[in-house]
Amino acid sequence: MARPRRGQLKQVRIEALDPRGPGLATVAGVAVRVPDTAPGDLVRVRLGKRGHSGWFGELVELLTPGPERREPPCPLAGRCGGCTWQHVEPALQQRTRLAHGQQLLSECARLKDLKVEAYPLPAGRELGYRHRVKLPIEAGPRGLRLGCYAAHSHEVVEAERCLVHAALLDRLLSAVKDVLGAHRWPAGDTELGQAALRTVFARVNGAQDQALLGFATRSELDLSPLWGPLRAKVPELVGLFRSRAADAGNSLLAREIVSVCGRTFIDEQLGPVRMRIPAGAFSQVDPHAASCIADLIAEQMRAAEPRRVLDLYCGLGALGIRAALGTDVPLLQIERDPAMAEEAGRNARLNGLQSESFAGNVADWQGRLQASDGVIVNPPRKGLEPDLLQRLCTGRPARIAYLSCRPETLARDLDALVAAGARVERLVGFDLFPQTVHIETLALLRFDGDRTPLRG
Repeated sequence: MARPRRGQLKQVRIEALDPRGPGLATVAGVAVRVPDTAPGDLVRVRLGKRGHSGWFGELVELLTPGPERREPPCPLAGRCGGCTWQHVEPALQQRTRLAHGQQLLSECARLKDLKVEAYPLPAGRELGYRHRVKLPIEAGPRGLRLGCYAAHSHEVVEAERCLVHAALLDRLLSAVKDVLGAHRWPAGDTELGQAALRTVFARVNGAQDQALLGFATRSELDLSPLWGPLRAKVPELVGLFRSRAADAGNSLLAREIVSVCGRTFIDEQLGPVRMRIPAGAFSQVDPHAASCIADLIAEQMRAAEPRRVLDLYCGLGALGIRAALGTDVPLLQIERDPAMAEEAGRNARLNGLQSESFAGNVADWQGRLQASDGVIVNPPRKGLEPDLLQRLCTGRPARIAYLSCRPETLARDLDALVAAGARVERLVGFDLFPQTVHIETLALLRFDGDRTPLRG
């Protein structure tokens, strides 16, 4: 039998979903990853590049759909890079996300018996859940284009509306397109130079009665003429800001936030917690799910009756504030970004709490962990810093709530904590990003009893 070669057409049956998105099949015993396919699909594919883990294939024709394929609710599915699994039934999406974390745990001897449970978010939240977005703006032959990039490219795919956006967010972005088009504002930067609008930042609160809008530019454009027309279309708009775009490449990063009109924050209510969310700050895309996570952490912390709550990588402080709210337990907030640390302290005071703040790297905090502490960690994708992980292992706080956006680093860090004597009480997967491959996982741990670390 001739060896498969690049460019060759093959008929294959999709066997499973890769947790990174594509469907998985095999050709001559070698894996083939085919985007926009689902298990059970019989498809014709064109073999592309071969990597160390197998072939990459391009879907040429769907011959017979599998039982868990559905008609995508969005007409741009397959073109727009914002969603990966619009064509896959929601139940299979969730099983695949959870199974990825479960597989990583099973590869660690100390974690192989742990089970990841799915948090039961209310039905109907597969769409309309996203409350903030950052999108590129591009000048096209028929006017401005505003939308997500196509997968693996910098081509902007314009959408009349986005089904995963909250209704107010979608209305705000539609108004942006109308107003920019009517006023012939320059966008993109290929031909129009430094004055061009580069990126739009839009955020709405959970109640959908406040919206915040910003633009990244590469010069100091006067955006104030946009305020009146935008407010006429979206009365919920409370602020317009401008920021300086990154200096090179296609980065959507922004710096130097400057108020243009109105204010630079929105008010948010996460369950009983009042929050001020400033422009440029990180917050979860789904306020309802964020409130559910905070409630679960608070429940665990209160069961332990800690003498102090430490919120590490605290961001705007929502998780620690929820855990300390209604108690007389001291709250310590640690955040690398000084501006965010200041906002976290402000949010604590907004809820009637007095917190102690440390602005700096969590590994640089010189305080001492105590066995009576309740610790919340919500690190970036790289996971816990080695020094902090070691301090948690030796300090053995009564409770640890670890919120992770990357299952690989969570499994690594849990293995070290369990080796030091921690017990994982619950592992909960939150579907914060339906239609995509991403999952947020909350691990609830405790140290108690025998203080002798386990041997690997």
